[in-house]
Order: sequence, then structure tokens, then C-alpha cells
Amino acid sequence: MTIGVERWLASAVADVRARGLEGAVPVLEAFARGMTTLRAADWNTNAEHAASAGADDGGRSPGSPEAGKPAADTPTNAARELPPPVPSDDLHTLDIALASERLRHGTLSSLALTESCLQQIDRLNPQLNAFITITRDEALGAARTADAEIARGEWRGPLHGIPISLKDLIDQQGVVTTAGSRVPERTAAAQDAPVTAVLRRAGAVLIGKTNLHEFAFGTTSDESAFGPVRNPVDPDRSPGGSSGGSAVAVATGMSLASIGTDTGGSIRIPAAACGLV
Repeated sequence: MTIGVERWLASAVADVRARGLEGAVPVLEAFARGMTTLRAADWNTNAEHAASAGADDGGRSPGSPEAGKPAADTPTNAARELPPPVPSDDLHTLDIALASERLRHGTLSSLALTESCLQQIDRLNPQLNAFITITRDEALGAARTADAEIARGEWRGPLHGIPISLKDLIDQQGVVTTAGSRVPERTAAAQDAPVTAVLRRAGAVLIGKTNLHEFAFGTTSDESAFGPVRNPVDPDRSPGGSSGGSAVAVATGMSLASIGTDTGGSIRIPAAACGLV
């Protein structure tokens, strides 16, 4: 694993264990493995480009140190430094580990990150139909609270200030849970589901409820009373299901993470179909 992912995982595991949530550890470890795989793919691509550029000029770029000799002003701990800031229009492209580091160190605000995700929802959801409900006002309020807490040194852990969506099978107090169907009575949930309550305590920003195969009883997310979810790579194809909206939300930066449910592949299938794993 990369240093950033290792630090995030260590912090996250310590946090959930302190809360007595040992069962969440495998989920965090799976997140970390996925992020490591994606980063490795990006690194290999960049390395190939660098090797090609080096071959064009005899293996050295102008002004670069000779092969095998590090530049005198190259910091030995460069790998531990945060990458350059991401433009505000691209904040939604940050992975959860890097976003968490930046939030903790005050180089990124939860409000800016949440606004970037909401802009992605406004831009893409009309086509991809990943969200049934967008909790915009609640999300912006939670982001402002997270920023104030972090500024006071009240760091809650690696999910503090991170925009996260919930599959619309999971209760969020004050928000209707549809299960992708128009059959259930449309009344707002009286209380949070346990996982929602844990996310709130961790300081996460709940940004909305994602679309799904009706009653989570299918693997395509095509059958929803609120219309089919579309694959972000090819809208004419299925995103998988039943947690299709959650996978699309993460794949497109509409949220940095999403809580789905899985009995027979309902997270794994859409994660694969949308290119997340």
C-alpha cells in the first residue's frame, strides 16, 4: 500500500476499534486494497509515459541528474509530502484517503469538497439517475460544522468532512427511504439506521440517497420505480445492482464514498461494472 493509504487505514481501524466496531475493519481493509490497486494502475501509466519521454532524449531530461544519482535538492521524504493542490473544479476526483489527509491538515475544506460533489450531481444525475434524493442543505450544513470542528482541533477521524451517500435502503432521520419502490408509505424516517448514526458520529457529510434495483432484489438497477440507473462509462449499459446508484456516485465523484448493501453481489457487481475494482 502507498504511505497515504496506509496512514488512512491505520487511523480508520484505530477509530472503529475504539468505538467497538470490529466488524467494520474488513470493510476498511477492502477500501484500502481497492485504492492501492487504482493508484498502482495510475503509477504504471505515468511510469510508462516517463520511460517513453526519457528514451526520446537519451534517458535523461534536460537539467535532470545523471541516472542513479539523486538531485542534491531532492528531499529524501518526498513520498511523504502531499501532492500539489487539486483545482477547485476537480476536488471530486480526490480519493478518500487523500481528501481525508487534506481536510485534517487544513489544506482543503469540507465545504469546498461537498460543493464540488453537489456540482457533479447537478451535472450528471439527470443523465445517470444515480440519486433518488439529494440532501443538499443538510450536507452543506454538516460540511460547515466539520470545517469548524477541524479548525478547533476536534478531529473525529478519517471520515470527518467526507461527502458520503447512502443507498436508499438505509434510513436517514428526516429523509424518506424508498427502497427504489413506490409501494412503501412515503414518510420520513424517524431515526437513523445504525450505520447512518455511526457515520454521523464520525463526522461524515451525508449528501443524498442513491437509486437501486427495487427492494434490492436484482443485479441490474434497471428496475426502479424512479427510473433505471445508467452506467457512467456507457449509459446504454447496466451499472450492475442492486447498489447501482452507489457505484455510479463514487465512480463519477458525486460522492467520495457510498454505503451499499450486499447479499449476493449487490456491491461487488456494480463496483466491477462501473470500473471501481
